[in-house]
Amino acid sequence: MNASKIKRHQREAHPGLVFRFGALLRSLRTAAGKTQTELAAGLNVATTRVNAVERGRVQGPGPAFVESLNGLLDLTSGQISLLHSVAARDRVLLAATRSVLTETQLAFLSACLDASLALNPEDLAGRGNTQQPSPRPSGVM
Repeated sequence: MNASKIKRHQREAHPGLVFRFGALLRSLRTAAGKTQTELAAGLNVATTRVNAVERGRVQGPGPAFVESLNGLLDLTSGQISLLHSVAARDRVLLAATRSVLTETQLAFLSACLDASLALNPEDLAGRGNTQQPSPRPSGVM
């Protein structure tokens, strides 16, 4: 079984898991006024690749992909940091689907990862916010 079939099988085996990177990328891309075709051209990839990432078919792209988005979407440092965090969250969830965790345990892990990001809606909006993501309360890791 090739890697894409394994990932598809893992997604289908755990339909309750939500991979968040794609939705965040779509939000930032549309806020920047770019089409999938324009983003794909800037990344030197096929439009189908951008579409696959945004639809959650590719979970947690690596750091190089995230960094390449910066110049194309004119992102703030907070948005870049958020993209890295969400990509890492998705990679952890994908790895967890390969384990013997139950659906309940996977859902709990997903909720913990979401809470650890302490998302600030302004970071997702892409409206010229130049602030860093909201700080986490002290004592929260």
